[in-house]
Amino acid sequence: MWNWYLQILIFLSPFFVQGQWSHHPYPDNSLPDSNFVAMGLPALDSQWNAEDYFTGLKLLEEILRQDKFSLPRKNSPNSSGVFNKISDPRNLTYLISSDIDPKKRIYESDKFQMVVSRLLALYVETDTNKERFSSEVLSLIEFWLVYLKIRLDLAIEEKNNSTVQGEQSLLLQNGVDFNRNYFSQIHIRITTLITQGNQRHDQKSLYTFSGNFFRYLENNWNSINPESQEKIIFVLKKALVTEQDKRLKKDFNIILKKLNKE
Repeated sequence: MWNWYLQILIFLSPFFVQGQWSHHPYPDNSLPDSNFVAMGLPALDSQWNAEDYFTGLKLLEEILRQDKFSLPRKNSPNSSGVFNKISDPRNLTYLISSDIDPKKRIYESDKFQMVVSRLLALYVETDTNKERFSSEVLSLIEFWLVYLKIRLDLAIEEKNNSTVQGEQSLLLQNGVDFNRNYFSQIHIRITTLITQGNQRHDQKSLYTFSGNFFRYLENNWNSINPESQEKIIFVLKKALVTEQDKRLKKDFNIILKKLNKE
């Protein structure tokens, strides 16, 4: 389990690096959505499970080897449908469906560990001097956050339903506390990143991500441990004093008021 979490953090390490970098335009060589489907991508009008993602990843990883600029793009007139599909958190909802056996859902959630890391590997760049795929990376981080919450909920569900130690899965053996602490720590890191500014990503993409993240933070506030809640509040209060961007400062003030009511 630790290996997977560390792998994700390695992929995301450029995202968490702060500093003054320039943004480089990049060409959109991606094909229309229908071409991706014709090449073997699962249908875009159906919910994907882990196996569908693995099928799609084989195609996307082959495209990556040939030309990274041909990968599907979030805002592309050609391929936004494909990217929006692979980053759509609604694909994860079957992991919390009461109609599916809990053990199967946990097994499926294990598969998504690899799905998430391989998706991020498509777009995250190791060259920390530039970021050419901000909107894609940030959207996949949102997808990852939803997955982490589902993972935590599954751990809680299994703990509540398990009576025999020998029947516990790896998910439960790692513990609810482990999953909650990791979930909480990631929220601290992202809050710190947003409040301290990150010139690596283009401002428009970061604004969108910040708004989505703060809504997600509010909705999942009770799933974050108390110590981490205090740290997040501290970071936001500090940012209200130092932030020069009026839009971000307004966002910080709004989310602080909402969190203090929780």
